[in-house]
Amino acid sequence: MKKRIVTYFIVGGAAVLGASPHLHDFLRKWEGVEYVAYADKLAGGVPTVCAGITNAVNPPRKVVVGERWTGEECKVAEEKIILEIQTQLAKCITHPVPQSTFDALTSHAWNLGWPRTCKSQSVKLINQGKIKEGCNLLSNKPDGRPNWSYSSGSFIQGLFNRRLSERELCLKDLSTD
Repeated sequence: MKKRIVTYFIVGGAAVLGASPHLHDFLRKWEGVEYVAYADKLAGGVPTVCAGITNAVNPPRKVVVGERWTGEECKVAEEKIILEIQTQLAKCITHPVPQSTFDALTSHAWNLGWPRTCKSQSVKLINQGKIKEGCNLLSNKPDGRPNWSYSSGSFIQGLFNRRLSERELCLKDLSTD
């Protein structure tokens, strides 16, 4: 398998992988894009806009149900939030990972919040050099049950499908050596 060259940049003393060109599309595929803010039922009615932006991620302007955002406002906000998430992930991911793994963890953090991703068993295993095992935990628990696929205690097939896609992306560029 060909080795990929990965670009890093320094943020606050930490090396951060830049987002791949495909990450934005990956997020939009799983989040969908809404230009009029709505109350997200899966998130308990949290005001949400663009590709899953909520007030919890400190957007450039407050998300208010019913307010319209432009495509440009969404793009700028999404890029800002991706950078903030990746800056935090760079602080908690201490083992080198391929770009695809970093992108998968960015998607996970986008959906669940970077603190949960950083504290996850997936990141703990990845930091021990067990990247494949950490990636596998993005979708399934060690006993095979779905992981990170529930809302208010109910299994959500769409979340599980996203987790399977994140797992696939996470494993994509791992060497088979």
